[in-house]
Amino acid sequence: MFLSSTGPSPYDVRFRLLGVPVRITPFFWIAALVLGGDRKPELAAMWVGVVLVSVLVHEFGHALTQRAFGGRPEVVLYAFGGYSAAYGTRPSWWRNVLIALAGPFAGFVLAGLVYAYLSAFGDPPSPLGRRLVSDLFFANIAWGILNLAPIWPLDGGHVVREVLTHVLRPATGIVVSLVISGLCAAALAAWSWVATGSLWNTALAASLAYQSFETLQQYRASRGR
Repeated sequence: MFLSSTGPSPYDVRFRLLGVPVRITPFFWIAALVLGGDRKPELAAMWVGVVLVSVLVHEFGHALTQRAFGGRPEVVLYAFGGYSAAYGTRPSWWRNVLIALAGPFAGFVLAGLVYAYLSAFGDPPSPLGRRLVSDLFFANIAWGILNLAPIWPLDGGHVVREVLTHVLRPATGIVVSLVISGLCAAALAAWSWVATGSLWNTALAASLAYQSFETLQQYRASRGR
């Protein structure tokens, strides 16, 4: 996603998973704790674990799809999200759409597996277990739906840009996608304030709206318009 430096540092955690290099920056752990709010230590630790697993599943949805299209992916987790960069992926608009959609839908699959487990074995007997299930559903369903919003640089924003630059002139498609992104992010900011009263959620959505309109201005300026 966004809002963090992703450059390498000596404090990064590095490993390989399913043959894909993974790098986790220190900002990821800090942001996960912040997103968890005011929790008891055991709940905070569990929440960070849920965020780690959920974001990894999301990014590996992208990464494994990139690899299926010939790419060599690398996953980076940083503050408020992550990304999967791939080299050698065969480019086309529909491949890019599938790669973008694979992230949220990988999270939906994880949520579906949790639901299937609950259907087979019932709810966890402990309050901690029930909280774990609740956090897993929230991180993989709510965040997945948010990622499908047509807002840049979320996955839905990537999908809209790829489709519009395919059906319209590329320059026109980029402009229209950024306008849609800015308007949707502004509407999300207004809804967040009215429905939740959360200054944090409102500011986050507002920053996406600002980022979209700023990118639009820069793009137009680069083309002399």
